Amino acid sequence: MYKLAIIVSLALFGLVIGDHHLSDECSAGDRHIVQEQWSELWHETDSSKVKAAFARGILMKVVEKHPEAKALFAKVDIDNPKSGKFTAHALRILNAIDLIVNLLGNQEALDAALEHLSKQHQVRENVKAEYFQTFGEVYLQAANKLLDEFNILAWKSCFRELGKGLTQHLH
Repeated sequence: MYKLAIIVSLALFGLVIGDHHLSDECSAGDRHIVQEQWSELWHETDSSKVKAAFARGILMKVVEKHPEAKALFAKVDIDNPKSGKFTAHALRILNAIDLIVNLLGNQEALDAALEHLSKQHQVRENVKAEYFQTFGEVYLQAANKLLDEFNILAWKSCFRELGKGLTQHLH
């Protein structure tokens, strides 16, 4: 339970590639490791409550590190983190991460998904690339504590590449 709560707290990691593809920095081996470890984090539970707590925790940690980002979540009731609106938003973010991780082996579909996510964030005023970087850092710290064999190098390699795509349309 605790493992999932921490993982969700880190779910905002930067992802999206657009026109460029995963380079050798995020190798096929790295992608496989990321997918396996992502699956390991979530396979033991079907509890949406645990996933929701984890996702909310990630967002709250990002806002703690970037207080100005709180305004970005005003319409989803960030002042009441356990509310249905905020929980639903946090789970949408976690589901987007799940989609991207599961598409790591399908470059064409991954590029399409990342391009879509990048453009979704482009139209939102005051969204900064640094928020995605912080999300990734928070996620890596939590996952490292949750998984006995966490391969931080594989995750960092892929996050770095995916983050370039996710933030490509941000100012």
